[in-house]
Amino acid sequence: MSVEISGLPSRSVSSAGDGNKTRAVEQNKSNSSGAPQRTESGGGDKVSLTDTATRLQELESHIASLPVADVQHVTDVQRSLASGSFQFKPVEAANNLLTQERDFALISEQG
Repeated sequence: MSVEISGLPSRSVSSAGDGNKTRAVEQNKSNSSGAPQRTESGGGDKVSLTDTATRLQELESHIASLPVADVQHVTDVQRSLASGSFQFKPVEAANNLLTQERDFALISEQG
């Protein structure tokens, strides 16, 4: 299950069915320890984002703006397929798949 966090810091969000209570999300840039802080005042719930969480949001936005595929490469492959000049190299493809699987395995071990 994923949770999407969006909006600007200090933006109040009201949720239906909560008796008109509002929940504020605050960004705490002074928190250099990386640990989230919980603050209670006036009975409202508050969430403080760490610098790491803020950076992750920035990276997520950047990644979302990147293209899914290299358009020029796809166009080149389409042209070569249409002209009959595309050459598939099974050994190279297999090596690329193995390299990718090794990289994924390393990521899994680190996480």
